Amino acid sequence: LVNLGGGVYGMARTSDPTKILLDVGTGIVVEKTVEGSLELINKRLEDLEKARASLESQLSNILTRLDRSRGKLSDLSSSAKETGRK
Repeated sequence: LVNLGGGVYGMARTSDPTKILLDVGTGIVVEKTVEGSLELINKRLEDLEKARASLESQLSNILTRLDRSRGKLSDLSSSAKETGRK
């Protein structure tokens, strides 16, 4: 199957099933062996996993800081209420 765009696919045949075209970014396509393509795809997967782990770590840090800020805000609010009662 070949993606023709817009969710439309067409049937295709290849004269050399050992080579495929691989998008390497910014509209550049290179011919690679199936093995070479798998190596590149696996590298991309590793990079995506690292990026995901980094984003999860950043999110965890942000949520921790948010919880601390909420605690401080709650303390300030309680303090202000107590001061207003005196």
